[in-house]
Amino acid sequence: MANHYESTSSLYGQAMVEQIEKFIVMGEKTRKPFERRWYDNMFFDDGFHFRFVSKKTGQVIDLIRKRNIYSPMRAIPIASTQIRGVANLLLATKMIPVIYPERVLPTNYKTPKEVKRAQEDAKYIAKRIGHWVMEEDSEQEIDDKVALMILLAEKMSVSYMEVWPDAEKQKLNSEVYDAFEICLLGNKKEIYDSPFLIKIVPKEISDLKANPQFDQEVLDGITPDNKYASSEVKNAYLVSKFGGTNTSDASATLLLREAYIPEHLDEHNMEAIARQSDSKQILDGKKKGDIVMRQVFTLRGTSKPLLDQYVNLSRYPFVDYRLEPGPIYQTAKIERLIPMNKSFDAIMSRVEKYIHTMVAGKYLRKKGEPTTSVTNESGEFIDYEVNPPTQMQIASIPSFLFQFLGLLQGLMDSQGVTTATLGKLPKGVRGYQAIESLKQTDYANLKIPVNQLIKTRKRIAETMIDYASQYFITPQAVYRLEKGEPDYFDVVGNAGVQARKNAKAKDFPDDMIKIQRDHRVRIEIVGGQSFTEQGRRDAMKEMIGFMETMIKGGYLPKDAMMVIARQMLESFKFGGISDIMNSIATAKEGEKKFEEDDIKKIKMAFLQVIMDMKKAQEGGVPGMEEQPTQGGPAPAPNPNIQPAPMPGEGV
Repeated sequence: MANHYESTSSLYGQAMVEQIEKFIVMGEKTRKPFERRWYDNMFFDDGFHFRFVSKKTGQVIDLIRKRNIYSPMRAIPIASTQIRGVANLLLATKMIPVIYPERVLPTNYKTPKEVKRAQEDAKYIAKRIGHWVMEEDSEQEIDDKVALMILLAEKMSVSYMEVWPDAEKQKLNSEVYDAFEICLLGNKKEIYDSPFLIKIVPKEISDLKANPQFDQEVLDGITPDNKYASSEVKNAYLVSKFGGTNTSDASATLLLREAYIPEHLDEHNMEAIARQSDSKQILDGKKKGDIVMRQVFTLRGTSKPLLDQYVNLSRYPFVDYRLEPGPIYQTAKIERLIPMNKSFDAIMSRVEKYIHTMVAGKYLRKKGEPTTSVTNESGEFIDYEVNPPTQMQIASIPSFLFQFLGLLQGLMDSQGVTTATLGKLPKGVRGYQAIESLKQTDYANLKIPVNQLIKTRKRIAETMIDYASQYFITPQAVYRLEKGEPDYFDVVGNAGVQARKNAKAKDFPDDMIKIQRDHRVRIEIVGGQSFTEQGRRDAMKEMIGFMETMIKGGYLPKDAMMVIARQMLESFKFGGISDIMNSIATAKEGEKKFEEDDIKKIKMAFLQVIMDMKKAQEGGVPGMEEQPTQGGPAPAPNPNIQPAPMPGEGV
């Protein structure tokens, strides 16, 4: 965290409110040069390509309003399509969080067998925590929220996701915010380097007054402002898009400021923390000079904060996404596409105007010559008295105009994905191998945004684990499907384990998965880098051939093929995969039972027959005297005939 020249640990009440106002002014100064550009970017993405702000009057001028069929102003959304193509390609592969197992020290165990058992247990727990993170991602709809983060980052260079715990319900929440809603120092390279982070969003007054933690005395004197955002630029954008805000008392809003300020632990804030009920959790393992997180809620125009407390957070509860490393505020991706897109729009509009002109035609007539036009089912008739009107010769469109359009198209393609993602396949390319190759080329050009997305997903998973460790006091049930079968287990935070130990209560069961905040996370990209269904199937077929060779060589067990078979069936999107796999497993078990039980009985029966035959050859067996048969006496056994070998025996 950034060091403070002046600590806020000794500021309370009105002094703290004034300090937060200073922080907001500092953040807005670094954000102001970018706000107008973000405003233009958002309007451009909405399709208003010919809207600009007049330098003389400061008013918004939209040339689209003046257009008609004879003077068109066409907005062709190539840039909007490209940024969504980039987002789709970034989300084409699935990113799976993998949890590192807890380190096992051999010196803590007596025998190698105990060490191996501890290592297996650590792997099992890490795998279960990874499953919990994946299920939490699905519950929070993280994939959809990350898609929104990518689109916002392409228009404003940065976007944010807040992940916060609900201590009462013992669950996690998440929400996405744009660059206008978060106030910090944008010249920093990481949001965690900023000495403050303030979220400013509209909140309904009824919700504010319903919060029991907020100071009711402050809430009694508030008046609504009904603004969409703290930034005048964004507020103007939303007003033009959605109209004026509702002034109804039932939906009246006020901008709530939620500030997070990292402070170094000293005698001032240590005394304030000691007065809180969760002081032990906040101060656990900390000493003077360490960072503690302060959370302050304020409203504009009030002299006291709504709430001022310290929270058990190691860093800001926000995760950012940017397409490129560097300063938080930078040039947005769509901003590089706008100039070329506007040139493309202007030329296409002129071409369309030319077409309308050719269809309507232009006529020359002598000044003062009276003419009349009559149109009926037979056509158009023009009457004249002296000189007939003549149609003006219009020159054809020069070829360089279309060459220039192609040049602009190529320049725009160089700024983003070019071929397969936007559906612009080269002529003759229909095979999935060629499509896979084109998509791989596009994906390789997005290496930097992919690395940034991996970092964002990693931080989201780490934040979830951190909060679950602190706020999951009671066990939380996890419901998931493992290979089509229901799989249930319970998780609990390390805070819950410590609470039971302090209360000297019975410990949790051994199969309870305990989440600790120091678990490390790694993000793996799955999908085999295949972007089409046929590509995934082809890769699966190659994998089956490889697995078959490994199984024949004895390097892998035969059961490994069951995993590949399931994935192969899933790649073809067959229904009832679980039923098919269960049938295979049942048939396999039945074959195994037949070999072990029934075949053993058959072998014993054959062996008994052979022994009886041998005894009969050697001198007879009591009770086996020759008996007359229906066709005569029983034939004597032939000594030259040997019994057939049993299955599994040598000849």
